[in-house]
Amino acid sequence: MRYNYGHALEESPDVQSLTGYSRGSAVKGYNDTLLASWFHLFSPSTENEVRAQYSYNHVNVIPNEPAEVGLDIFGVANLGTNIFCPTRDAAAL
Repeated sequence: MRYNYGHALEESPDVQSLTGYSRGSAVKGYNDTLLASWFHLFSPSTENEVRAQYSYNHVNVIPNEPAEVGLDIFGVANLGTNIFCPTRDAAAL
């Protein structure tokens, strides 16, 4: 049996040299994995193996400036601040 858990927090991964803090976001991710296996050797010519796996992934993208929407028209204009719609689960509130 094996259980893995991972938690990632990246703050402003999309803010670079010409992108302001207000257009950035934080990415929070969770990953749970449970793996179980069973092997039985009945005889030298007969064997049995059973495997089961469960995995749960969850990602939240939270903008640095909440409640503001942005629209990028390449080569023309950048309107607003956020380049992504915020994704936050109701359970995470």
